[in-house]
Amino acid sequence: MTTSTWFPYKFFSLARRHPLFLNTLVKQSSVDRSAVNLLTDLQSTMKPEELLAIFHQHIRYCLPICGLTFTHLDGVLSSALFEKGAESVCEKILIEGQEIGTLDIEFEQTLSSAQKKVLTILINVLAFPLKNSLAYQAMKTLALVDSLTGLANRNQFDMSFKNMMHRNHNQSHSFAMMVLDLDNFKWVNDTFGHQMGDLVLMSFAKVLKRCCREHDAVFRFGGDEFTLLLDQATQQTIPDIANRIRDAVLEDRLLAQFKVTCSIGCASYQKGDEMSNVFERADLALYRAKENGKNGFELSENEKLTY
Repeated sequence: MTTSTWFPYKFFSLARRHPLFLNTLVKQSSVDRSAVNLLTDLQSTMKPEELLAIFHQHIRYCLPICGLTFTHLDGVLSSALFEKGAESVCEKILIEGQEIGTLDIEFEQTLSSAQKKVLTILINVLAFPLKNSLAYQAMKTLALVDSLTGLANRNQFDMSFKNMMHRNHNQSHSFAMMVLDLDNFKWVNDTFGHQMGDLVLMSFAKVLKRCCREHDAVFRFGGDEFTLLLDQATQQTIPDIANRIRDAVLEDRLLAQFKVTCSIGCASYQKGDEMSNVFERADLALYRAKENGKNGFELSENEKLTY
């Protein structure tokens, strides 16, 4: 703890035990210094959950807090284990009349009017950093997620591939890249319009998510081109997943209605590979699958297995 935070901490610790003392403290500069210290610490991160943890820590210096949650459009965040207290405070966080979320705070004892004033001051300090962090996280999501299907996009694929490659190097387990392309999709788009084409893409995205394992990753590159990263892939799991996808496509009501199938090419990561090497082998395998009559699955030629 720095010198600049020691005195406010001692003042607020006393005020926590003796709430009437806070009536005088509110009128002094200690509250302002505490607000400045909080604001300074809030500048250290753009993650909402970390901002709430910092806020929770500062509140503990002066108020008997025992739990805090923040509810917003995208979900609920909690700074610590939430415990029911003697008093519950629910505060909407408003900026220029716009509500960004609600803070639910539990306290071990009933707050005095002076304590409530301090709480309001500190919540106001939290408001703008929290709003900015939520906006930043929303922008990151837009940059990494395909807006139509909700799948991860090419940007996230690049990061995921590097992570898998790193794990493969450290843990000596293999992974594979699967490239998928919809057969007859262009005919659907040209004949029934892009809205129907979008429905086909969304249906196919759901099929992929259902057919993949929890530790696999599904991506849409654009158009009707999709990619999977199959973690801990083996010569048995790769064809099993490919066949499961092809069967699920044939059983999907919308996809079957338009006779949409999928062709699949796959290549396993090999020591020394770059992402472009694996993608090129998988893409060539996909080309062979389409040349062989579509609705097929081909493994990279240098792996000497075809299913």
